[in-house]
Amino acid sequence: MLTSECIWQKFEISLSSLKLRNRVPQLCNFIAHDTLASFKCSALFITLLHPDEMVRLLAHVGLPEEDIPNWDVFSVKVDFPVCDAINQDDMLWFTSYADAWMTYPEMTKYIIPPNIKSYIVMPLDVEGMAKAVVGMHFDETVRQDPDLLMFIWTIGAFISIYVSQLLRLQEYTNVEESGQYYFTIRQRQVLQLLADGYTNAQIAQQLGFSES
Repeated sequence: MLTSECIWQKFEISLSSLKLRNRVPQLCNFIAHDTLASFKCSALFITLLHPDEMVRLLAHVGLPEEDIPNWDVFSVKVDFPVCDAINQDDMLWFTSYADAWMTYPEMTKYIIPPNIKSYIVMPLDVEGMAKAVVGMHFDETVRQDPDLLMFIWTIGAFISIYVSQLLRLQEYTNVEESGQYYFTIRQRQVLQLLADGYTNAQIAQQLGFSES
């Protein structure tokens, strides 16, 4: 069972390695191969929705390199799970990848690793962007339960904060080496309360600010 203590511990184990000099590809690798290793996460990607209503791949780990040009840029109006996660502002959880194929026939045009069993896409709120999405492929069947659902949403909050900080600081161009970690005390408090199952209103009450 995934307790709040277990959730936070998974982030704390390698938190010291995620400093300002790191980039989103390293974050993808960390989440897929460390945080989600026990669920056999074989691929993870992050996309950003831009003001021109085009979805662009920000970073990934584990996707077939020969197929990346097909996923690099596409319209938010395309019939893809990523687009529905954006438009519905909700997580899509496919226990069977065959279910995703049946629901989204457009996906059959692209290279899909044959060993994928489950697929999750989740919307993210990223500062300065309309919306972002993280997608995860799993090589085993991952069934939804309340604790695991909370765990996945907490991962989303973690990625949102990290990517927002990177974009704000223009990490992709020139950032000096620093020992500063990405989480302020307040951000760590928010993530801990999320992990404990608090709602937005309850978090606002605990931390003394208005719910937004």
